[in-house]
Amino acid sequence: MTETACDVLAEASNTNPREPEPALGHIREALDRGSSVITSSKGACAAGALDLLGLARRRRVHLRMESTVMSGTPVLSTLTEGLAGARVVALRGILNATANHILTLMAAGRSYAAALADAQAQGYAEPDPSDDVDAHDVVAKTRILAALGFGCALSLDQVARRGIAGLTPETIEEAARDGRRVKLVASVRQWPSGVDPGLASPVDARVEPMALPLSDPLARVDGVLNALTLETDPVGQVTIVGPGAGRELAGQGLFADLVATIRQGASPGLT
Repeated sequence: MTETACDVLAEASNTNPREPEPALGHIREALDRGSSVITSSKGACAAGALDLLGLARRRRVHLRMESTVMSGTPVLSTLTEGLAGARVVALRGILNATANHILTLMAAGRSYAAALADAQAQGYAEPDPSDDVDAHDVVAKTRILAALGFGCALSLDQVARRGIAGLTPETIEEAARDGRRVKLVASVRQWPSGVDPGLASPVDARVEPMALPLSDPLARVDGVLNALTLETDPVGQVTIVGPGAGRELAGQGLFADLVATIRQGASPGLT
């Protein structure tokens, strides 16, 4: 960035959802120099979304991050623009394609090990799948949703996390007998009335496997599809379902952000 001037920086350097750098530094410097930024870097946005958005406002430029949650499926723009004026009450979502693919196969009778091997063979899971199956990836997306939906900057330890690696076929089968499907669900909501969270967190944010009734719109989201249910006032409940991973889809999210940024004026002097 030290030798480059631009109207819009497309930042996609960071792939670790637990580490904000080097993407965070790149984004901050670009904004501070008066460039708008579009980014797919989950780690940077999870750690610094509110601070970065504040910097963008002060510099009169734009920061957009559609690709960080559900890739090219337009959930963040729906949350911040399509539902502008509505109050967010709660968010719930299936936000990791690899974990959802594994759970879908387990619901069909596969063991966890066999389902994971299939996900790796198809390129959905990395050789080290811990970010996906231990829910670190979903925690990053949950922090981004908390920032945009509730204005809360959450640290890693303010999101309760439990992944799917410990699930057994018996757990999946027991849920099925009760007419339920096990899904890895991210949720953010205000604490119930009368609950004092103390210094723990301004919102109740968690990622955990849940046995959902079949009436729940998230229960029937299978394979590599993802979904996000937004509960708002006065609109009510809105569920968005779409692909949640893939380079082409992430590119679509970046491109959509670029188009939106140009339409809005990428910098004060750009028409």
